[in-house]
Amino acid sequence: MANVCVAHLVRAINGIEPFKKFIESYKSNQSGLEHELLIIYKGFNKNDDLFQYEQILADIPNKTFFVQDIGLDISTYLKVLKSFGHEYFCFLNSFSIILDKEWLAKMYSHASRIGVGLVGATGSYESIFTDLKEQYKIIKSKNGYNKKLRWQVYCRLIRYRFFFLPFPNYHIRSNSFMISASVARKLQFKKVMTKLDAWKFESGKKSLTQQVLGINLLPLVIGRDGSAYEKEEWFKSNTFWHGGQSNLLISDNQTRFYMDGDKEAKMRQKQLAWGQ
Repeated sequence: MANVCVAHLVRAINGIEPFKKFIESYKSNQSGLEHELLIIYKGFNKNDDLFQYEQILADIPNKTFFVQDIGLDISTYLKVLKSFGHEYFCFLNSFSIILDKEWLAKMYSHASRIGVGLVGATGSYESIFTDLKEQYKIIKSKNGYNKKLRWQVYCRLIRYRFFFLPFPNYHIRSNSFMISASVARKLQFKKVMTKLDAWKFESGKKSLTQQVLGINLLPLVIGRDGSAYEKEEWFKSNTFWHGGQSNLLISDNQTRFYMDGDKEAKMRQKQLAWGQ
């Protein structure tokens, strides 16, 4: 058994097109590292007709794992960590598209270094708490603005200050990341059933990244150039919501949304992620 598992999440609700695009990118970019591909079928019944999916995978060795469509992506990843015995896991969400022929080798070369606890294709400084705080300031400054909305945002703001750090809130994005089983066993994970739970896992005070930092290990963003960027340098990595994202290793719906936006939209997203 290869010591690296590449786990790709396939949700029945998304239809087959995202899966086709992922497999096309997977076949075009052979990774540069021996690994085992695990296809996570979420929301499929074992009696469902998977012929179309199996045809796409016909010439690709793989294993399958079926889970119910309960909870968010992260809850599924945690089940995989508990169910398989690989040393390293690379998790790729449903909308991932691989952009480099040695993508996995580049991630693993840094994930396996002493002192490193987590690597990802993208990271961000965005803070949900700070974003909401700015939103509340705007609402509060407008006379006659919807008082009910103002109160709702204020209540969320009070609540979110307990869950999220202010900007800059360093976090590896969970769309594509690699972690070792030995590091994962040192971390504490709660059930991820709601969108708020997912946000807390990705960017909360007890997020995956913050827990890795808490055990004195590095979270790194890995670029297409093969370089590893520490958290203070993520902005310079040119991988997420900055410039042309020319150093991006694995794209997802959010990175593509940025690329499809106009100049004004790009500036807003850049401000959210990096504060500039």
